[in-house]
Amino acid sequence: MKKILCSLLSACIIIGSFSGCMPGISKNAYDKVVSENNELRSQINELTGGTDSSNAESSMESSSEKPTGKFDADTVISQLGITTYEYTNSIGTHWVVVAIKNNSEFNLEISMDGQFKDANGTLIGTSKDEDPAFEKGSEIAFTFNNEAEYASFEYKISVEETDYYDCVWSNIQVESNTAEKKAIISATNNGEKPAEFLEYIVVFFNGGTPVDHTSGYLVDDESELKPGQTESREADCYVPFDSIKVFYNARASKF
Repeated sequence: MKKILCSLLSACIIIGSFSGCMPGISKNAYDKVVSENNELRSQINELTGGTDSSNAESSMESSSEKPTGKFDADTVISQLGITTYEYTNSIGTHWVVVAIKNNSEFNLEISMDGQFKDANGTLIGTSKDEDPAFEKGSEIAFTFNNEAEYASFEYKISVEETDYYDCVWSNIQVESNTAEKKAIISATNNGEKPAEFLEYIVVFFNGGTPVDHTSGYLVDDESELKPGQTESREADCYVPFDSIKVFYNARASKF
């Protein structure tokens, strides 16, 4: 096996010496060399059991690991964990906060159409919320409101694999605690890419019942949370509460 491996490595090194765009080599010839090089590297990985990586690297790259199954929107939607929190605030606005847990193996682009209906089933309010980088294993929240009292709230979810953005939530370390009439939220970017538009939604509870919510961004003046950077915010609440739940979303541009 050692002799075979040495031969493969030698071939790979020879081919690798042509991997640049050198004058006098046609595109077809270059593509053939690259293809053969990739095949040889694959054989080497099979013989050696693959490339070793540290636990830290594995953890940071977990969100970018390729899914093993085929993407099917209906199946993915059925794997989402959904909880709704409904309350009416002090000025009479009716709110619905929809918490969504991504239990699928895919990073998603997700949107939700929310509809408020009266007792006759007539549509009396509608709006849409979305997240272009919903990382697997993470939990986000969408918010909807209606001025008129409603009898029922319905929603329709659309999902596809995320494409334009990278999911970076797994690289964000967050902390939250409560003080008098407020919550304090902090986030630190432990990754290598700036997190864009890192949003938080805080839901305030009193005796297990939602009583208010607020939202904001944990970013700098460039709307980013840069690598190694920490941002903190206060979220005010003017009604009695005894607990909170915080939802976050973050993304990074691929380009």
